Amino acid sequence: MRPRPTVGISNGWKPQPTDVRITAQAAPPTIRARAIDVLLPVMTRVGSTIRRSTWVLTRVPIRYPVRWFAWVTAHDERTCPECGAMHGRTWPENRPVAQPPLHVNCRCRVVLHHLEWRTRYVPTWQLRHAVEQVWTWTQTGWR
Repeated sequence: MRPRPTVGISNGWKPQPTDVRITAQAAPPTIRARAIDVLLPVMTRVGSTIRRSTWVLTRVPIRYPVRWFAWVTAHDERTCPECGAMHGRTWPENRPVAQPPLHVNCRCRVVLHHLEWRTRYVPTWQLRHAVEQVWTWTQTGWR
């Protein structure tokens, strides 16, 4: 049983209405016949969210570094013709190139010239999610 509020104090409590169905059943048959029309079920549109998942074959980008090397000589009068022709030449790390020293008293060296980032695409399966809103009509009780 719910506590009744004291007179003069307002705490937001309001008396709840009695159930109309019980009142209609206890009423005389003429009132009950009219009340049934009012208490017919109501159709309500209800929305629900469906999450669908599916596997999709996609291409995924993969980034990887490629180091480029450069040939550097002393670049003076004592530089030999063989090393002088190689001065400033660059190549990626996966290409085979002769390494210094090429001869006795060679002052050449190989240095890292720059770092290049490349992208390649690899096929892979990924799980994709899609959210779909579905509306249905449901029969609810009286209002």
